[in-house]
Amino acid sequence: MFALGIRYLNGWVVASQVGNLNQVEWPPHPGRVFMAMAAAHFQEGDSEEGRKALEWLESLDAPEVFASACEERPTVTSYVPVNDKPMVDVEKGEKGMPLQSAPDIIRNRQPRTFARAWLENENVFLHWPDNNVTPTREIAEFLAKICDRVTRIGHSSSFVQVRVVEKPEWENQSAKLQKWIPKDAPAERHFRVLGKGTLASLRKQYKGTESKKKHNVQPPHPRLPSWQGYALEREKSEASAPGTVFDEKRLIILRLRRDSGDYHALGVVSTLRVTSALQKALIKTAADWNIDLPEEISGHKADQSPSERPHLAILPLAYAGREQEYADGRLMGLALSLPRECSADIRRTLLQCLNKMRKESAEKSSDKSSPQLKLGSLGVWNLDGITEDRPPFNLLASTWTASPQGATEWGTVTPIVLDRHPKAKDIAEYRAEVAKTIQIACGRVLDDSKTPEKEMPKIVHVTPLPVSPHLGAPPAHSFPRMERKSGGQCRHTHALIVFDKPIAGPLLVGAGRYRGYGFCRPIIER
Repeated sequence: MFALGIRYLNGWVVASQVGNLNQVEWPPHPGRVFMAMAAAHFQEGDSEEGRKALEWLESLDAPEVFASACEERPTVTSYVPVNDKPMVDVEKGEKGMPLQSAPDIIRNRQPRTFARAWLENENVFLHWPDNNVTPTREIAEFLAKICDRVTRIGHSSSFVQVRVVEKPEWENQSAKLQKWIPKDAPAERHFRVLGKGTLASLRKQYKGTESKKKHNVQPPHPRLPSWQGYALEREKSEASAPGTVFDEKRLIILRLRRDSGDYHALGVVSTLRVTSALQKALIKTAADWNIDLPEEISGHKADQSPSERPHLAILPLAYAGREQEYADGRLMGLALSLPRECSADIRRTLLQCLNKMRKESAEKSSDKSSPQLKLGSLGVWNLDGITEDRPPFNLLASTWTASPQGATEWGTVTPIVLDRHPKAKDIAEYRAEVAKTIQIACGRVLDDSKTPEKEMPKIVHVTPLPVSPHLGAPPAHSFPRMERKSGGQCRHTHALIVFDKPIAGPLLVGAGRYRGYGFCRPIIER
């Protein structure tokens, strides 16, 4: 066991999130703590002993984080003299006084925001629980010396005291501490973490910083490339609600970001075009790189006939929801959902295909960080992984799955494609036939492998609707229809589905479920 203890001496934290200066970063990311320790180490001369101690620390896995809840304060814009604007034109060789010594009349006041939060408990702990994680006496001594020199984490007014902890002090705190554990899926938050090579990268950035300061140029803030998903460890409660055949715990969520084209956003009505393009891109990439795609990803058997088993579904994550007043129906991202019983090898194959797509995109574009999706007249779009601390609500897996508690009411965001053409001519009989078809389709996707039949949720009511129960989702007639093999068009409809017991999603219903149609969102009173 190894742990670091951090005490916020003022009882508050002043630190902004990466990419959102108006929101506070809490709990402190392990990577931010490591950067503070590295800065203290560099200021003392970058000794060989200190380097070895920090390299030992960066070799560890992501730690558990114990921190209390906080109360964020309103962010106020302040106008202050700043040091991040050069006074002289370095390229032209002009000389001037150092900016730090310039009078305020020369240093223009610029608007700045300082995200701040009051803490219920001023103590934070980073804990590496592995019993094999024990530093040598020499490394422990130098880590303690480095910790003694750390005065702040975040803004210069966020004073701290850092120390090496030998006992689990987090168990005896007056104010309760929440436990954040590393968890890839489902992750509630994403924290910057340290890893092998972090110290070398910071050293390189530090030397560049010193060079820029000599020329009176404000250097950029240091960056950490590694992120890790985290989730709160909650008290054990009732058993999780039964789910569907799709795995809710390992969704691969990708944000859509415009690369080129005439459209700044895509509507959820473009779901069929976007999901079909991604499916074709995955199959083409696998063929180009000689990757053997299993039936669970391709959706086809070895003889190219359609698979009869559950396979990869592509989910449209739209800005739509019953409780979202300003929802406009734009497509914010996609989620890739494999069947629940898929092996780890199949999941690795899917991730391998996405990585190859990224490499192919890097050869043709300056953006080397994301796979690209070419949609013809709709433009070219990047598929970014979710790395920020607090992703948008509609890009969280729990928003669409209601896991683990589940939900009894579900409403469609994209219309359900009917498996069979209704034949009734009377309106009441027609609606009853559509409702029965949807009910049968729901039964196909419920996972009954671990739940006894008598305990399986039953559908209480199905209401076919021309419009979605969720704000922002367009009416059913706005969505392009899927084509039958015979050349005709399939009918589709929105619906409200009510179960007698909660179920966990993702819930995809109907013939178009693998291509994003029939995608339901839980209706939960918040």
